Amino acid sequence: MKSLNKYFGTLALFLTLHCASGSGQKFNDAYSYINYINTQYSKLMEDMWSYTSAVAHGKNARKIESKRNELINTTLKIKEDIAKMPSFQDDESLRDSTVYYLDLGYSILINDYSKIVDMEAVAEQSYDQMEAYILAQEKANEKLDLEKD
Repeated sequence: MKSLNKYFGTLALFLTLHCASGSGQKFNDAYSYINYINTQYSKLMEDMWSYTSAVAHGKNARKIESKRNELINTTLKIKEDIAKMPSFQDDESLRDSTVYYLDLGYSILINDYSKIVDMEAVAEQSYDQMEAYILAQEKANEKLDLEKD
């Protein structure tokens, strides 16, 4: 989770620095170009906050899988929208860098977090099996104790 938060923090810093440097595209001006990207990014941050909150307060990663899927879909849509933007004054660096970072976040959400969800399921199964083993052992001991009396 920290790596994903770090990723989105880096993206925010990157967008802010590019805004200050004046890079842009063929909207009317640099402000409208950057504003479009920031508006898209704000939508992403809303879903990220919802997902982070669910993870922080949830006990079971399977229950918050829908939040992760929402975040994945939002990231993919925003990445596609920004990739369709024209370059600003023949400079594609802001658009392409933003798409690269969104692609990185998408990859983390798809690959790394799905592994965590799968690992949790295995851990829960192992825990349940251990509980069943201990319960069976206790029942066997109770039967032995009854036989001794």
